[in-house]
Amino acid sequence: MFNIQGFLKVQDFDKKTGELVREHEYKNLVVVTGKNLLLSFLKGDTVQGIKHIALGTGTATPAASDTKLQVEQFRKVVTGITFKAGANNSTPGEINVICFLETNEANGTWYEAGLFAGDSMDALNTGILFSRVTINETKSADTVKVLNWKITLT
Repeated sequence: MFNIQGFLKVQDFDKKTGELVREHEYKNLVVVTGKNLLLSFLKGDTVQGIKHIALGTGTATPAASDTKLQVEQFRKVVTGITFKAGANNSTPGEINVICFLETNEANGTWYEAGLFAGDSMDALNTGILFSRVTINETKSADTVKVLNWKITLT
């Protein structure tokens, strides 16, 4: 048996100096639809991986049965996804899903975030929710925010 875990690291960088001014990490929940996506892949189905991050203002605690954010208000294509193998095949690897929010993007206060896969599009509330997390983040035009999800199997 294995467990899948997700962690979201949020970093704020000053737009003028590029210096890291704040960093916070949140443990997120990989929901049932995300786990089913992995099982479909293992079965041999053609599946589309994680493509979008989304932010919202919902404050409900994430539940395994969630299929979307509570109040999605912003969505962006991920900047990149990397895979890192475990050491000498003795430990599982991890993927990192990274998204940069530039100074003119997603300004406001956000209380939830999610990763979306499958038929996810730029339109809000589309695709398969892979994971959801409650956060407390404010984004302003003075910062570039980096969202880095780490997904691991244990």
